[in-house]
Amino acid sequence: MPDSYIQALFADRIGGSNYGKGTAVYKFEKIRRARDAAVQARPDLALIDMGVGEPDGMAYPGVVNTLSEQAAMPENRGYSDNGLPEFKESVARYMARVYGVEDLDPDTEINHAVGAKNVLAFLPTCFINPGDAIVMTAPGYPVLGTHARWYGGAAYTLLLQEENHYLPDLNSLTAEQLARAKILLLNYPNNPTGAVATRGSSLR
Repeated sequence: MPDSYIQALFADRIGGSNYGKGTAVYKFEKIRRARDAAVQARPDLALIDMGVGEPDGMAYPGVVNTLSEQAAMPENRGYSDNGLPEFKESVARYMARVYGVEDLDPDTEINHAVGAKNVLAFLPTCFINPGDAIVMTAPGYPVLGTHARWYGGAAYTLLLQEENHYLPDLNSLTAEQLARAKILLLNYPNNPTGAVATRGSSLR
């Protein structure tokens, strides 16, 4: 079957005309397949799914009802990607109160997003040129590294291990890696280990 017209239009950084033709399986699809296989192999056991974070049950009725009520209000029909000024002002106050980060401009220095994965996917678009790099923890959100590679960058990982209390060892990076790095992603309380970096803990 010949390729569709759009197949030849894909950008080179995501595979060009070969986009989507590889046999590699996306990591989250691997998790889903492993989950399904486990359920099929032992249907008598209750599965605690620690996978992608997809909901496995309905939201509470109160949540559903409130969402329905709010969706019917004209004042909520704005373009949500701009972010409510009240929300961004609240974020600025929170950053000052909790983290001591003062004088943030809600209009120009605070951006909201649908979720962390969306932000991490878009960040390399803003910062990564061919030859640049990002540094991220492993395990952790892999999407930042995936998108950095699409733009010709590299992704270096800091292993989170029990003997280090799941804190990254920054000294494991070489001088060349540090020189290339434009983004360092630290996520605490860490997902998925649940570890916490306290004020007294040191990032080695």
